[in-house]
Amino acid sequence: AQILGVLTQLGMAGLLAYFVLAAGDTFRRKVVHLAGRSLAKRRDAVELLNEIDAQVSRYMGILLVTNVLIGLATWLILAALGLEGAPIWGVVAGILHIIPYAGTAVTAAVVAVVSFLQTNSLGDAAIAASAVTFAAVVIGMGLATWLQGRASQMNAVAVFIAVIFFGWLWGGWGLLLGTPLLAVLKAIADRVDDMHAITELLGGGATKAKEEPPKDKDEAASVQDKATQTKAADEARLKPT
Repeated sequence: AQILGVLTQLGMAGLLAYFVLAAGDTFRRKVVHLAGRSLAKRRDAVELLNEIDAQVSRYMGILLVTNVLIGLATWLILAALGLEGAPIWGVVAGILHIIPYAGTAVTAAVVAVVSFLQTNSLGDAAIAASAVTFAAVVIGMGLATWLQGRASQMNAVAVFIAVIFFGWLWGGWGLLLGTPLLAVLKAIADRVDDMHAITELLGGGATKAKEEPPKDKDEAASVQDKATQTKAADEARLKPT
C-alpha cells in the first residue's frame, strides 16, 4: 500500500511538472494580466515571478550540491572501511538522497548488506550503515538548511522549522518542498506591505521598515525642502569661523 501511494504521488508530480512546462510563458502572462492594468502592479508581478524563479533555481542548485557531497562522503567512508565498490555506492547514495527519508534508509540498508557480504561481520555492517546515515543527516539536513538560508536570505532557524513542519504535514514530500515554499512566501511578503511582519520573521538579518512615498506633490516638495534645509544647516556648521 505504501509503495502504491509513493508511485501515485510520483505520477501526480510528473503530471504537474508536465503541464507547468507545457504551459510555458502562457501561465506567466496570465499572472501578469491578473495583476491589473497599472504598469506598476504589472512590474511588481514580473519582479515577483522572477524572484520565485530565482529562488527555485537556487534551491535546485543547492540540492544538487548537497547530493554530490553526500555521494562523495559515502564514497570516502566506504573506502576508509575497506569496502569494495565504494565509488559505485557513493553515486547510488547521491542519487537516492533525492527521495526524502526513503532514499537514506535504502542507502543504509544496501550498505549494510554489502558490508556484511564482504566482511561477514554484523558489527562492521552496522558501523558502515550508521556512518553513511550520519553523513546524510549532517549534510542533507544541517548543511543544506544553512545553505538554503544563506542563498535565500532567510533565517536558518525559520528554514529548519519549516522543513520540520512540512515534513510532519506531508511526510517526505514536505521535506523536499518545504524550503522552496517558504522562499516563495518570503518573496511575496517582501512586496506586500501588510505582510511586513512575515518578512521580519523570515529575514536573514535586520530589515529596515519601508519608507512610505509622499502622497502628493505638495508633500514631496515639503520633504525636498526639509532635506535641502538640513543639508544647508550641516554645511554651515562645518564651515570654519
